[in-house]
Parts: sequence; structure tokens; C-alpha cells
Amino acid sequence: MCHDKRMKHLLALTDWVKDDLEAVFDLADRLKNLDTEPLKGKSIALFIPQESVFWRSMAEHAIDKLGAHAIILDAMALERNEDPRDFTGLLANFASAMMVRHENLPIVRTLAAESPIPVIVTMSDRNNPTEVLSDIYQIRKRRPDWQKLNYVFVGPDGAHARGWLEASRVFGLNLRQCCPRGFQTSGSLFWQDLPKAIKSADVVITRSAPPRHRAEFVPFRVTSELMESARDGAMLLPIPTFTRGDEVSEDALEGPWYPGSDFKASMLEIQMAIILVCMGYVELPPRRSRQKWAIAAAREKAKAKQIEQRYDSSDDAE
Repeated sequence: MCHDKRMKHLLALTDWVKDDLEAVFDLADRLKNLDTEPLKGKSIALFIPQESVFWRSMAEHAIDKLGAHAIILDAMALERNEDPRDFTGLLANFASAMMVRHENLPIVRTLAAESPIPVIVTMSDRNNPTEVLSDIYQIRKRRPDWQKLNYVFVGPDGAHARGWLEASRVFGLNLRQCCPRGFQTSGSLFWQDLPKAIKSADVVITRSAPPRHRAEFVPFRVTSELMESARDGAMLLPIPTFTRGDEVSEDALEGPWYPGSDFKASMLEIQMAIILVCMGYVELPPRRSRQKWAIAAAREKAKAKQIEQRYDSSDDAE
């Protein structure tokens, strides 16, 4: 409930449409050489766990480059026994937006429904929209055919698996999840055979399992031998924080598939672009009519069905 109609929340990638996210990519390109401070004099409340290092560094830097001031607050403060209207209304006196990393997305959605200022989710228990968007932004720059590639997510259900599933639905990506049975994300195209999955992959994303389940994921470790069987130009994207020798082997990380830690640097421009769009400083292109959007959604659903059938055919053929 942003009071300014130009403002909007980002709680999940599926809350926006493909055209919106493509506009964020275009804006991120222009922000690389930003020489002004469009948010000078503004403040942004950053709700983040105290132990966070990577996320806090990235968010504070993005806010600073835009000329704004970051108000650092403990994410647990969002669980106050207070009416969301009162909490967000009071906060709006001192902050022009909220950036949130919190383990409970429904709590954040409840706050956003009453908030007069934009709410931006960087990560929750159910998604990680800004990181996934940054990864796709980088893949898009390296591979113009990025929407036609085969993506394989190797890891358990969780924020990262669900975030990539959100992205696949918005962009129509060919995404498979590979993990032991029982660890897959609801609604994902699930495959247990890791060698088969990687053989047809262009992009392999890895995520570590919780410590208590790591023994079950040993057969799903991505190695250089497996990556050598992937398609030409394949990329290996381990999600930080990752452990060398755990979900991904040392030799795989030393091979040509891993683009290195610099791959994550574009999270800065993506985060800056999202902040500007959500705060209403940059307008998104007009959305298609409701009828056209319904037709497009039906087409994406049919495409997802075709992808599933194609993967099933590959199983039978091999």
C-alpha cells in the first residue's frame, strides 16, 4: 500500500512481469557510470541479521552510491507485537524505503500490505529475488541466448531453489532441480540423475545442504569430470556461501566453468536499480493489457509443460 502510486514493493520476482525485470536490467547498465546522487538526503531502513556480512556490505554500498543513508536495524525488529499500520507509518517519518532480509516472508508481506513506503526483500525463507536477478543479469551479458539455455539447480529446497523457480516462471527458463528425492521444491522439474542433468546443462547452480543432510548430498557433488560433460560454454555458479569440496569440488572451481567471485559484483547495480524503481524515481514501461497478459501467461504455462515433456523424453532416450 505505497501512498505514492509510482512506488512499488519487490517481495517476489513473480509479483512483477518480465517487462519490469528487463527494464531493471537496462537501468543497471546505465548505473555503472552514475555520477550523481539521486537519493541525496534520503534514508533507507535496512533490516538485516547481525551475522550478515556479504548482504550488509552490498546493500550499504548500493544505498551509499545513490546518495542515501542506511539505517541499520535488526531483522528481528520486524516481529514486534505492533499493528503493521503503526509500525510502518512511524518508520516512514524517518525512512523512504525498507530493505529486508528476514526468514519469514509472510511477516514481510503483512508489513508491505500496510506500508506507505516501498518494501524490498533481499532474501527470505522462500526466495532471494535480488541475487537471482543479479545472476541472470550476468548470464544475459555473457550469453545472448540466455532464455533458451538449460539451467540445472543442484541443491535442496529453500530460498535459493525457490528463487530460481520464481525466475524460471517469469522469464520462461528451462530449469531442472537435481537432488535426492524428498528434498525437491514443490512445483520444480525434478531429476535425481546428476550426470544426465549436467550433460544437457548450460548453467549449473549449486547450493549446499544443511549440515545434518550433507551426507545425503555427497552423490550430488559437482566435479570437473561432470562439468566436462556439460554443453560447450557451460557455466558453474555456486551460491555463496559455498564450501570447496562440499557441494562443488575444488577442481570444478578451478576449471573454465566458474566465472569467479567477480560474477557477483553486479549485485550492486541491480540493487541500485531496484531501489530507484521501487522508490518511484524511474518509471517502468506500461504493462500489457490484462487480456494480453492472460494470453502470455497461458503461453508460458504451455511452454513449461513442453519443457517437462522434453526432459521426460530425454530420460526415456537415455
